[in-house]
Amino acid sequence: MDESVQVVIDEIAACAGRPAVLEDTQLQLIAFSTHTEATDLVRGASILRREASPEVRSYLMRFVRDAVEPLRVPAHEPLSMAARLCVPIVRDRRPVGYVWFVDPDEAITPEQVRRCSELAASVADSVAHAHEARAADPSVALAALLAEPERADALGSGLQGRHGDLPYAIAVIGTVGESAPATTVRRALAAAVRDARVIDAGRRVVHAVHDGRCVAMLPGGPGVRTMDLLDDLIRLTQRSLRQGRPDTEVVAGVGAARIALREAASAFHEAVTVLRALEVFGELRPIGHWERLGTFELPVRLASDPAPRLHPGLAALADDAESLALLETLEVYLDVAGNVQTAAQRLNLHRTSLYHRLRRIERLAGVDLKDGVDRLAVHLSIKVARIRGEYRPRSHQHAEIAVS
Repeated sequence: MDESVQVVIDEIAACAGRPAVLEDTQLQLIAFSTHTEATDLVRGASILRREASPEVRSYLMRFVRDAVEPLRVPAHEPLSMAARLCVPIVRDRRPVGYVWFVDPDEAITPEQVRRCSELAASVADSVAHAHEARAADPSVALAALLAEPERADALGSGLQGRHGDLPYAIAVIGTVGESAPATTVRRALAAAVRDARVIDAGRRVVHAVHDGRCVAMLPGGPGVRTMDLLDDLIRLTQRSLRQGRPDTEVVAGVGAARIALREAASAFHEAVTVLRALEVFGELRPIGHWERLGTFELPVRLASDPAPRLHPGLAALADDAESLALLETLEVYLDVAGNVQTAAQRLNLHRTSLYHRLRRIERLAGVDLKDGVDRLAVHLSIKVARIRGEYRPRSHQHAEIAVS
């Protein structure tokens, strides 16, 4: 980054009498002034992550996406975000960045806003050039593409020559057992990609961190065996991570193959859903593919729906004071096809106690566990809830997957 940008951000903060943050049009951090006072949780998290969270980005972009004049953004209490003043940095009548102030009491005066705008305009070229350079970086282009798929045409140059007009797959990579942050997984993956390129110079992989997850874009097309490549990368990443985390297992969820770059976000959503399913269905590990789910396809695809219609009895069970024990009992009982003896052993319960719980479950959930249709609906619903993270048993056969 041009050092003049940092100097100007410090001047802007002094002018406004408030700490200032400069972000690009993807709300990724470029520079920030000294923060000697508390602001809000969102500001602290954005500086630590060096980008706004997906929820914060979605909210703020509703107001500032094409803004060329200073504007105020209302507070958002569910996000713990105070009201803000935004001063766009404009070049050729389009924003190239945003200067942000936390200003809940609107203490920054119109005259201060005018002066801050003038200072911001002085670094418009530097910010635009920095943004263009970042957009040419394939990893930056991939992260931006996943955040704003509607900008696929503009971002394609950063991926040109890698996946332009050729099939590609999106994989989300996580760990089982001893968890590892997404940034750590990505460093191990980067080393694996270098090794893979030594093995086959034609293998080109783009990787990034998006939404707290390690993401890889894998090449497809004639002569490229995408899943073999991913298998190599998982093995090499595993070897790298286990040097400091011997109990870590690397796993990956893969979305359906795509050609159009604008569909990358959909492929990412599929890959995340499959990754979550690996926690529930250990048989899919270490790599689960959206198009090769076999008997697990129905619950995984139901879980990918933004608002799946689950059996209403689950909500009734969740409202009970002993909801977790009842849900665990129900899942184990259904997993063993209603075999009371096996379920009692797995739950470490006397059979009489198990029968008592099952009657209570039927009464609360309004289900008949002797009816095959009821059992199917409830069993599917509980697996979908598991995949979506809406229900987590205290102990089960499969370890939890860390994706962030």
